[in-house]
Amino acid sequence: MNNFKKIVSGAAVTAFVMGSAMPIIASPFTDVADSANYKEAVSRLAGFGIMEGSDGTFRPEDNITRAEVTKILEVALGYGKITKASKNQFADVDNAKWYSGAVNFGANIGLVKGYIKDGKKYFAPEQNVTYGQFATMALRALGYRDEEIGRAHVWTPV
Repeated sequence: MNNFKKIVSGAAVTAFVMGSAMPIIASPFTDVADSANYKEAVSRLAGFGIMEGSDGTFRPEDNITRAEVTKILEVALGYGKITKASKNQFADVDNAKWYSGAVNFGANIGLVKGYIKDGKKYFAPEQNVTYGQFATMALRALGYRDEEIGRAHVWTPV
């Protein structure tokens, strides 16, 4: 999981900018070395506004959270940066957090569903995303219905 951001970056670049004539640019992040094999992917994603990092860093060795993946997929799909939610759908999503709008919008468009526990709906936004959860969200982003995806969304909260 430590290299998950590298995998996500590489997959997103392959899927969204394959064949782009955009020149290779320097990384906007202080922690992405020129020699890093994922530098071009990260730079392009940053150039498209899909990846922002924080405080000038990308943190390529960190895991990626469920909220981060939700935001990345929404921006990559062209929805822009959703900052406010019309209605909070999850008991564990604080409206004051940066991801509130993205997570609730993701639920509105069917990208994420969350899970029910003790009669309340949860999303676990700050939990590290699993490969299965990421695959389910990515397939939903590509237009697949849960019935077509299979039962991956049942095993873990997505």
